[in-house]
Amino acid sequence: MGNRKDKEGREVDFAVIRDGKLEGLIEAKYSDENISRGLRDYTRKLQPFFFLILRMICCLI
Repeated sequence: MGNRKDKEGREVDFAVIRDGKLEGLIEAKYSDENISRGLRDYTRKLQPFFFLILRMICCLI
């Protein structure tokens, strides 16, 4: 797991692979509410079974 960039600078945060096949794409967000160009383009191109956007909320106690 981890993110990787292609030549155009597109990236996704995580890819879920099972038995060598792409199952899903995951994007973690802190503040930006827009779907990233990387997630949008890779979802269209690779057609994973699912994609997930996680909204990260940080609280200092």
